[in-house]
Amino acid sequence: MNSSTHHRCHDGPRTRARVVFYGRVARDEQPLLSLQRQVRAVRAALGTMAPIVRCYADAGPHTGLGTGGRSVTGCSVGDKRVAGGIDQLLARAASAGAD
Repeated sequence: MNSSTHHRCHDGPRTRARVVFYGRVARDEQPLLSLQRQVRAVRAALGTMAPIVRCYADAGPHTGLGTGGRSVTGCSVGDKRVAGGIDQLLARAASAGAD
């Protein structure tokens, strides 16, 4: 590819990635404050090209993948409601993969 054709690769509209956020805090003392910091950090790293479309989060000690923790479902993290914990995220991902 030469410089006269290179620009054509980037002429079309770029699709934005849609991101699902999963956060976890080890302590339950103030989990929403910690989760909000996590969301802000992720949004800052992603910029406007990849908006967070859904949030999942757990609070409490990690005892292994898929074992959850104390769910903070229904709480707000930034401008999103928490849709569930790791168990719900894994179930949704598995059902999406079956399509």
